Amino acid sequence: MEETKARITAALYWSGMFGDIQRHCQTCDVCQKTARRTGKEGAPMVCPTIVSDPFVKIAMDIVGPLQRTKAGHEYILTIIDEATRYPEAIPLKDIEAKTVANALIGLFSRVGIPKVILTDQGTNFTSTLLKELYNMLNIKGITTSPYRTELNGNVERFNGTLKAVLKKLCSTNSEEWDVMLPYALFCYREVPHESTGFSPFELLYGWPVRWPIGILMDVFTGEGEMKMSVVEHVQSIRQQLAEVSELVKENLTECHKKVKSWHDKNATKREFWPEDEVLGLLPSDASKMKAHWKGPYRVIGKANDVNYKINVGGRRGQVTYHSNLLGKYKRAVLLSATVCDKFDGGGRIEFPLAEIESLDKISLNSRLTKEQRDQVRNVFAEFEHVLTSKPGKTNLITHNIRTTTDIPITQKPYRIPHAKRAEVRAIVAEMLQQELIRPSTSPWSSPVVLVQKKDGSLRLYELFEKLGNTKYISKLDMTKGYWQVPLSKEAQEKSDFVTPFGLYEFTIMPFGMKTLPATFSPMMDLLLSKLRGVASYFDDIIIYSETWEDHLHDLRAVLERLQENNLTVKPSKCDIGKDSIVCLGHIVGGGQIKPDEAKVKAMVDFPLPTTNKAVRSFLGMVGYYRKFIKNFAQLSAPLCMLIRKGQPNRVTWDENAVKSFSDLKNALVKARILINPVFERPFVLQTDASDVSIGAVLSQYNDNKDEHPIAYLSRKLLPREQNYSTIEKECLAIVWAVETLHYYLCGAPLSVETDHNPLTWLSQNKGKNNGF
Repeated sequence: MEETKARITAALYWSGMFGDIQRHCQTCDVCQKTARRTGKEGAPMVCPTIVSDPFVKIAMDIVGPLQRTKAGHEYILTIIDEATRYPEAIPLKDIEAKTVANALIGLFSRVGIPKVILTDQGTNFTSTLLKELYNMLNIKGITTSPYRTELNGNVERFNGTLKAVLKKLCSTNSEEWDVMLPYALFCYREVPHESTGFSPFELLYGWPVRWPIGILMDVFTGEGEMKMSVVEHVQSIRQQLAEVSELVKENLTECHKKVKSWHDKNATKREFWPEDEVLGLLPSDASKMKAHWKGPYRVIGKANDVNYKINVGGRRGQVTYHSNLLGKYKRAVLLSATVCDKFDGGGRIEFPLAEIESLDKISLNSRLTKEQRDQVRNVFAEFEHVLTSKPGKTNLITHNIRTTTDIPITQKPYRIPHAKRAEVRAIVAEMLQQELIRPSTSPWSSPVVLVQKKDGSLRLYELFEKLGNTKYISKLDMTKGYWQVPLSKEAQEKSDFVTPFGLYEFTIMPFGMKTLPATFSPMMDLLLSKLRGVASYFDDIIIYSETWEDHLHDLRAVLERLQENNLTVKPSKCDIGKDSIVCLGHIVGGGQIKPDEAKVKAMVDFPLPTTNKAVRSFLGMVGYYRKFIKNFAQLSAPLCMLIRKGQPNRVTWDENAVKSFSDLKNALVKARILINPVFERPFVLQTDASDVSIGAVLSQYNDNKDEHPIAYLSRKLLPREQNYSTIEKECLAIVWAVETLHYYLCGAPLSVETDHNPLTWLSQNKGKNNGF
């Protein structure tokens, strides 16, 4: 901030400039998201309510995974009674909801049913099974806010102590920690707790338990047990528990005051109001152990003194966060003014709701030379109005909506969830500001529906062939492509949508109409017609060239077309001068095609499915890359048997199925890189057949006589085809492969290779077998 002041004061001065400079620097988006916390930004501590009765409120957590014991235990379910600090630790073989529920039933049989259970937001604690158990037993289940382990501090602190004790007890044999668990619990229970001043045993039973040193004292002193009647014993315990309960309350109150006083020295009271914008200090997507500021998000309301309900959008919707994880976001406001002699009242001051991206967001190939980078930047500087995150409005085409009836159709608005209302309001306000919609009085109306954005499909091979062996590839992504195509006047009144905030009509093509691709795709073809080295799929434009000079020329030609037709592309989604690009899970470039490594890693890490649906999901993911896997149908046949009609939803794995699951993963890892076909060279088609499938490999030889695959294909045999003879199956493989690859093989020289020699006599025997 001081440096900015120094730069400006060196040339300019105005009244109140230092305050203006400070406010401007505070609205920097990058600075707010990368600012270092000062340590005095925490909210004052809120002391919890003191619980007096044992096992009325308990807190629980999971420790693990630990080293598997001989009994098969890997986890510990830890439970702390909030009143007595009495701990329970139950070894578990897994942490599924069913296992946790069974452990709780065992606990309830010993100590009774609590009224409140406090946990974190783990899926095993928030599962439907646990919720049903709570409802059946009239238990209130409460969870901590995300990333705030302090709210469950008693059990978290016990976890640390328990692990430290077990580490010392099992220093020689770590596989017996479940055997040593009762000894560790006894040690913890019979020692006075710092907060209460009494041991958990004494607070629970009202009587100190007999412990090793007590045994020695009895031996040394020779004292026996005091004899008293049952009534006297019960009265004595009640009296002691009453006295101890009062002392515990005093000790806990004093302890809370002490901790709060220490904590609040560096705390400041922080408040947010509904509709405020905030940043959230949340775990990084790359590593859960690192955190950075994300957002901005909008505040919906206040959950309590320190927790706020935040609309984070997407599938999560409304989430409750502690105020220590939030920071107020200060948005910059653009004010424009013109100094003139006369004012005609026709001026307009714009207040953009969305951040406008700059040319710095464009991704350039790091291998480009400095001269090439400068040349690209000079080209972009000429078309600065084309490279923006604000949608344009083309004059190339308009979209019309034809209906089967002229009678207006009116529908009532759907009820929008409270967590989504602020998001819908913000979207409507932004679209109004950008003149994408306007208030309407049309008799037509449809309810507004929030849907997840989906990726479309692509005829990949047509694009791959166009890319060929080019050296430079660039990709331009249009800014909200559909929003750049205006609606005709007749269509605008039919595009009305109704919200709780009013009735609006679109002036541009809205997402969601089924007829949009029929208008948008021809527009893209018309836009890029007669341009060399340019292809498109949906709203992405691909530019590919052999030389840098041609690539720069083609890039300029595309930008000129976009400028002429009032279209824009988003800088942050532009890749320039790349060796290869990612297209729908494929890395394409340099005449090669290979799977996206990130997608392959996700499939390799896919756990062993347990349900029919999960197996189908795995086969669907792997099947997307079947063109890279030789004999895919044969490899996947055992998994297909698991999901055939009539099989139970719970999958029973056998040796063949497990081997198939593993082999498919290994095949993905070892998948060969495919090449683009060169139609001037002859093709080689290799085919084969087995009892359950047929397969083929299409390849070509390069100048060095090295064979490279173009595509792998395979499929399962139909039940009737499995009855064919061997020669008929081998012949079927050739016919099916030639029909499937007709696009490549029609009119091209072809050699067919097979390991079945009798097929060479096919021409002589074709009249004797109708199957041939």
